[in-house]
Amino acid sequence: VCYVAVVLVILGSCFVLFCTHSLRFSHSSRYATLNKIINGVNILVAYPDKKALTLSLLVSCLYLALIVGSNYFLFLAFNSDISILILLFVIPVINLAGLFPFSINSLGITEGVGILLFSNFGVEPELVLSILLAGRVLQILCSSTGGISFFLMRKSIPTVQS
Repeated sequence: VCYVAVVLVILGSCFVLFCTHSLRFSHSSRYATLNKIINGVNILVAYPDKKALTLSLLVSCLYLALIVGSNYFLFLAFNSDISILILLFVIPVINLAGLFPFSINSLGITEGVGILLFSNFGVEPELVLSILLAGRVLQILCSSTGGISFFLMRKSIPTVQS
């Protein structure tokens, strides 16, 4: 039943995004945030360059697949076997929770949401916290290598004196 619902949502989304239609959501609310969300959906539905939209969605799906794959290998590194389907459900929700600006780099937010969601699937909270923190450290280490080279290269770039 869950798979059928997911397939129907994907097919409906593909129809709304990629087929020619005049579907627009006209809703006015007293909440400014809701109006912005509805306006964003209308812009996405009426986006004129479908090729660029398709490419950006494919890149987003590839990025999500890489995140899920890296988390899967982190679970294997911690000697825990977990289903890819669980990761495909939980990891995007964790990433969405990380978008809320409550802390610096969503530190603590993503770990808390991850512990909450993974515990519903029977994964121990200590294991989830260890895996998410190890993933965060690996992400910082991987991105800092580019930052260090950028910092060292930046010193050799001449600046314009005014």
